[in-house]
Order: sequence, then structure tokens, then C-alpha cells
Amino acid sequence: MSLRLLAARFGVAMVSLLLALAAAEGLVRALDLFAEARGATEELPDPEPMPEEAVSSWVLHPFLGWVRRPGVYRDRYQQDSGWLEANARANTLGYNSAIEDYRDLREDDLVVGIFGGSVAHDVVVWAGDELVRRLEQARPELAGRVWIINGGQGAHKQPQQLLGLIQMRLLEVPLDMVVNLDGFNEVALSIAGIPRGQHPIMPSLGELVRAYGGSQRAMNQEQVLATAKAVRLKQRAEAVLRWLHGGHPVARSELVRAALGNYVRWNRHERRLMDRTLRRSTDLGADKMLRIPDPCFPKAVGGEATAAERFDCLELVAEVWRQSSLMMARVAEDMGAGFLHVLQPNQHVPGSKPLTAAEQELADTNFAAWTRAVVEGYPQLQAAGRELALDGVAFADLTSLFESSTETLYRDSCCHFNAEGNRLLAGGIADLVEARLGERQVAGHP
Repeated sequence: MSLRLLAARFGVAMVSLLLALAAAEGLVRALDLFAEARGATEELPDPEPMPEEAVSSWVLHPFLGWVRRPGVYRDRYQQDSGWLEANARANTLGYNSAIEDYRDLREDDLVVGIFGGSVAHDVVVWAGDELVRRLEQARPELAGRVWIINGGQGAHKQPQQLLGLIQMRLLEVPLDMVVNLDGFNEVALSIAGIPRGQHPIMPSLGELVRAYGGSQRAMNQEQVLATAKAVRLKQRAEAVLRWLHGGHPVARSELVRAALGNYVRWNRHERRLMDRTLRRSTDLGADKMLRIPDPCFPKAVGGEATAAERFDCLELVAEVWRQSSLMMARVAEDMGAGFLHVLQPNQHVPGSKPLTAAEQELADTNFAAWTRAVVEGYPQLQAAGRELALDGVAFADLTSLFESSTETLYRDSCCHFNAEGNRLLAGGIADLVEARLGERQVAGHP
């Protein structure tokens, strides 16, 4: 075969390949194919690398269990905004916030603290600007003087919010309104710890192990290998994202974005597996953790509880939650601040929202124990909330906030909202805060 013929065939093959790629590109754009994979490329690499000595972005806290490692940026999600960019970094106290030190806030400004778990955290970090906008709209005289404090940490549950507020009281952080937004972690994570003998007043053991592992300087061989693989995966994903966001003409191809987006998603999955390996390899055995027994789980210590037995402790969980809220109200009063307890919405509360196809698909991947914890646990929390109201604590049940919403608002099978869901939740909280501030004014409080 002549060289000329080979060159001609090669040229035909290249043209055919280019035409096929062009056709595939057109199909991806016209039919919006691989949307989830392409969406994964919209996230940005972390602006700052994790400190070399850190296995995780959490650090141990002497009485809160764990907080974010100061100076480290949180993982990014698909949506981004100026507010999120400013609030994505952990501050001096270990909370993700643009406010470096809450103690520097002025007494004559309006300071609202949002406490809770990751849902409370996300409302502030994703949509705190909506809270500010709504409150300044209601009170124009406070324009430029409204501050939203993030008191939320991933997987925190009562009494961690109570202890966090006590810490701020002792540090003399100026607060005018304390909002406790919680519910899911109390029922889901507390129930998950029962078989291991974890009393509901204890922090979630899984997350405590993660923070404990991240704080260790000396690691065994398994931890070293898992950490090295996780760092290598993270660096590769960041390199892909930097190239995609670097303005290269090829990066504008939706087909390329779909292919690389699938890699980013696989990379994220592998890093989660490495994180699980690190958790399993961290030794926090029974000899290193206090186990407080309770009659509701006599067989639970040592992992002997059946799936049914762990739910016998829901009444105890609700009581710890109620008592913690009551104490938070008293601490807030001692600080001269108002208090508002909000039961967070959750997609597993029956009838709380017409789930979209995307949300149903997410729900299908949920752990059955979490669903049951919400279905059986939320009524206990709602009853405890009514008791709080009778005791004079401002309590609001927002589980029906989205009962007429037909758009996708949840982004996972657990409890978290997408950008629009966080914005709507922030608006609902802003209305409650404004009403509560008005009640306090009528009652003669500043």
C-alpha cells in the first residue's frame, strides 16, 4: 500500500472522527445529555490547599466535639456566589464565616446567630445574604448593620448547639437573636449511635472519629496509604477543574465537560471511600470513650441492639432536644438576646413536599434507618416543640414550608437543600426572626 493511499485513508478516518465528535457534541447540547456529569465541572477547586498535616478539614474541640479547621476552605458545590465565596473559609472559632472573629462585632449592630447542624450551616453560608436582605428590607434603619453569625457545624446535634452558645456567651459575643435550626441530626444520628452505646447527649461517633483521625500526627500504614491516595485524587480533580475553568477553547465543549465531569464524580466517590477507610482505621474503641447507659437501650451497648430496639430511645432523644432548647433560651436571655427554635424541613416527613423525580431518585438511595428515624422521630420532636411553646419558648415548625413547592429543592437523600432551597428556607427564617424581634420590642426589650 502506497504512502499516499495510507495518508488518504488516515485523512478520511480523521474527518470521520471529527464529524462523529461534532455529531455527539450536537446531541449532548440539543438533548441536554449527561447534565449531572457536566454540572460536576461547574465546581471550583479549593482556593487554599488543606494544611499538609490535616487528614480532614475538621479538628477536635474540647467540648463541642469538633469544628472546622481555621483557615481551611470547605468543599465546594456546583453553585457559587460572592456570598458563598466570602463565607467558605473557617474563622478563628472554627465556623465557616466571612467574620473572622465574632467577638469583634459591635453591640449597636443587629447580630443574628444561626445554630444547628449542616442545614443551619448551609443556610448561612449559602443564603445568609438573603437573611440580611430581608431583615434590612424590614428595618431600613439597620442597612449595613445586620450580621448573620454561623453557629452551625456538620453533624452537630443537641446539646452541641447549647454548648456552642455557652461558648459564645463566655467569649462575650454580642448577639441580639439566637436561632436554633435543627431536628434531623437529633433523630437520625442519635438513633445511629444507640447500638454502639452512644447516649443521645454524646456527639455523633462517626463524625467524632473523623475529627479524631484528622487530628492525629502519627498514622499507621493503612492511614498513610489512604491519606496519600486521597491527596493524589484531590490534586488530580483540582487540576482537571483548573483546566476547565482556564478558558481553553476545548473546555467549552459540552462533550468534553461530560467526560471530565464523570471523572470528577468518580474521583469524589473514591475520596469518600478513602475517608471511610480512615474512619475505620482510627481507634476510638470502648476503652477510650465514655458510655452512658440508659434503660431504653439495655442491649444496645456493644452493638447488640436490633433495628427495632434502637427506636425505643426516640422519647429520650426528644427530651434531650427539648431540655437543650429550654437551656438555650435561658442562655440567650442572659445575653440579652431573643431566642427562636425552628424545626427544620425534611423530605422524609410524610406530606411535607411533593417530591420531584430527581428528589425521589435521591430518596431511593437513603438509608432506611434515617427514613424511619424521621417518620417516627419528628412527631416526637413536634410534641416536644409544643411543650416548649407552653414553657414560653418561641418555637416554629417549618416542616410544611415546602408543601406546595413543585421544584427540586433537596440535593441529597439526607436533609440538605440546593441553592434555591436554602434561599427559600432563609426567607422563612427571616420572617420568623423579624416577627420575634417585633414581639420583643412590644415587650420592652431593646
